[in-house]
Amino acid sequence: MTQKLTGIIPAAGKATRLGPLPCSKEILPVGFIEQTGKYPDLQLLTGLDHSLIAFSEAGIKSVHIVISPEKLDIPNYLSNRELHDNMDLQFSTVRNSPNILVSLATPFKHYQKHDVALLFPDIIFEPRNLLQSLWEVFSAKQPDIVLGLFPTKRGDKMDIVSFSPDGQVKSVLPKPGPEIEGHTWIAAIWNPRFSILLDQEAKNSHARPHDATEIFIGDVVQTAILKGFSVIGVPFTDGWCIDLGTTSDLRKYWQTRC
Repeated sequence: MTQKLTGIIPAAGKATRLGPLPCSKEILPVGFIEQTGKYPDLQLLTGLDHSLIAFSEAGIKSVHIVISPEKLDIPNYLSNRELHDNMDLQFSTVRNSPNILVSLATPFKHYQKHDVALLFPDIIFEPRNLLQSLWEVFSAKQPDIVLGLFPTKRGDKMDIVSFSPDGQVKSVLPKPGPEIEGHTWIAAIWNPRFSILLDQEAKNSHARPHDATEIFIGDVVQTAILKGFSVIGVPFTDGWCIDLGTTSDLRKYWQTRC
């Protein structure tokens, strides 16, 4: 992949839905991995490890991880992992981020001239090589945004994406409600044009009333569609994904996937 493709991982959230935790949720163990080096036996795998491995296997070595000042256990954990020694990991800190837009825009100056690949550290997925597929479509069709789409029955907690047979995304509805199913998106690659829009929307979000509904990156993708941006979805119909943001989903993952 091009060296001008920068990875980004938002990890500044407070994980209130999981209750008290012994560490940041991004480094909560979710499985095991075999690795060579100092510790060749099976090692614990975290959601953050899962995302970083996906970046590395796609040839994306430069990754920005956005954290809050209270989550210094994340860089401390990664500094002790030989698993990611081949990567250029940089950290940006945001205090009391009001929404994910502000978190993603915090390192804007570092990636504003690059194409960006986004993964979430609390979403586990297969196939893990999805970024390669997204990059192939992004390079061939040159849209503003390409989304990795997965089947979901969780419209209460995941965005629902409507798209045509040729992959053109018609709409993105952030968390439309329970019992709504379809395809959601869990990964993206976008160009500098969308980065500029994201940065603008992040700045605008500071003026939102405190009692306004939470704004999501899916809202900005929908805004981009309305503004005429080209957005393409790549469905992974045989794949699966799970958001580990709640205790029920974390329990389900441990019981069925570990």
